[in-house]
Amino acid sequence: MGNHPETDHRHKKGLFASLRARILLGMTIVALLPLLIMAYQGYHCARKTIIDQQERHLATVLASRTARVMDWLAERRADIEYLAVSPGAREACAAGCSQRPDSDTYCGILNTFLNRSDSYEIIATYNLKWEPIDQSSRTGTPWDTWVENSFAARVFDAEGLVVNSPVLDREGCICLEMAHPVYDSEGTKSGFLATCLNLSRTLVPILQDRTGLGETGKVYLVSSDGLIQSPPFEGDDDRLMQPSGLAEFAPNSVHEYTDFLGNAVLGAAADFPGMPFEIVAEIDRAEAFRPLGVLKWSALIAGLASLALALLFSFRAAAKLSHPLREMAAVSRRISQGRLKERLGAMQGSEAIDVAAAFNRMLDELAAAQSRLSHAAALAAIGELSTSVVHEIRNPLSSIKVNIQALERKVAGDSAHSELAAIAARQVDRVERMLGDLLRYGKPLHIDTAPVAFSRIAEAVCTLVGNSAAQKKVSLSIDEEPDSPQIVVDRDQMERAVSNLVDNAIEAAGRANGAGEGRVVIRGRKEGGDGRFFAIRVEDNGEGIPESLMDKLFQPFVTTRDEGTGLGLANVKKIAEYHGGTVTAENLARGAAFTIRLKR
Repeated sequence: MGNHPETDHRHKKGLFASLRARILLGMTIVALLPLLIMAYQGYHCARKTIIDQQERHLATVLASRTARVMDWLAERRADIEYLAVSPGAREACAAGCSQRPDSDTYCGILNTFLNRSDSYEIIATYNLKWEPIDQSSRTGTPWDTWVENSFAARVFDAEGLVVNSPVLDREGCICLEMAHPVYDSEGTKSGFLATCLNLSRTLVPILQDRTGLGETGKVYLVSSDGLIQSPPFEGDDDRLMQPSGLAEFAPNSVHEYTDFLGNAVLGAAADFPGMPFEIVAEIDRAEAFRPLGVLKWSALIAGLASLALALLFSFRAAAKLSHPLREMAAVSRRISQGRLKERLGAMQGSEAIDVAAAFNRMLDELAAAQSRLSHAAALAAIGELSTSVVHEIRNPLSSIKVNIQALERKVAGDSAHSELAAIAARQVDRVERMLGDLLRYGKPLHIDTAPVAFSRIAEAVCTLVGNSAAQKKVSLSIDEEPDSPQIVVDRDQMERAVSNLVDNAIEAAGRANGAGEGRVVIRGRKEGGDGRFFAIRVEDNGEGIPESLMDKLFQPFVTTRDEGTGLGLANVKKIAEYHGGTVTAENLARGAAFTIRLKR
């Protein structure tokens, strides 16, 4: 058995064949895109906020450590400058190596400074040839081993304090060399005062203070060529004089880079004015961005919750938007199954209400059109049959009529037989009228419409039926609105339909009333809120329409008149429907009314 083509078509469309699925997909995308954009923007804003926070934090750490180091360096600078300009230093440098007056006194001063602070390893004076004069050493190390040739050359050319980069001594201590020229009383350079500061005992503990550094923070010194000058961690002396991994970046700003351990870090640096090194503060990136991970999970949960709500809303909205179409499809299927009176029910939303009204109106118009087609087909069949029947009946009927007329002349003197002949003649005339009406009923109409005033039709009808009304003592009147518009109809056909109604009304009014009391009124009125319809109404004061005939009044061969053919009202209905209108009948308090309602 083959598949239904409609089912195959739906399957070929795939998952998003239905309108509801497409609406759901579209609304989900529309809801998801802002969530993704907000999540992306929120992540980067949070990341920037954390970097700014860490920049302020590291700047605070650097400022604290820098202030303490600068205080320590300022004390050492003051000591050296004091010793370099003291009279003992001038006299020692002026006397030379072999002549050193008050040498013990000056050496005592040096020892005093040496013992006063753990910072000093050696304090010594030299002549211009860099030959030692006086020396105070904590370890007894010979003074000539502390001065490098390159540093000596810098000091020789300097006018003030000169600081060398930190170095490692033979015991593994970090030493910082500082020197200052010595001038005689006349202001001439006569020698040098040099000292070696032990950073391992003094400065390194300041840098390794864990205050404000968190779990992974570190502070250390780096030379201008990127070498580590102080241990980043306590007991990590193996890193000294090794590349720090520090990237090139501007001082006092946070950057991301890989440190000497290969870890991703956030770091900042600060300069020491006049010193050949800078101070660096770092914190591991993982620790710095730990709040970002918490925020990421919170944002993910909030995003999923928002997405779930968006999906729920989208599903309900998609179902609601597609509901009218599904209802229309269901009604269409039921109509195709023969349930022709099915219509859309009440809808929600103004657009859906408008669609439902238009759909139902279309179905009504289709039903009316189908009814008209069926009626036209029936009329065509009746017309074909009636033409054949009328043709077969008229020939013998003509012969019967001729013979009855001959008999009437033959029995003119016999009153009894003359009456019988007259009755037969009337019945033959009735049959001829019936055959004529039947031909008109079965024959398709050719409508030639044109604008015409209602008063012209009403006056023409009154002229046609005036003699009949006068014979039956029935008054005829026309009731027209002052601003009655023109109607677009086939004038001849509409006059025939109205005259048929008026003729019936005259018959009913004359039969039910005494002489001069019968009345028939032809009215013309606009109808509808916007005047889209025009009604031609014929009212009489007769006996009214029997209720038993009300439902089949416009069917062929139904009549209340003894001499009626039963096709007059059927032809009226036919003419009204060919004009796209209707004809209805109703009983009044006295009499009846027939109304032809036309679209303008």
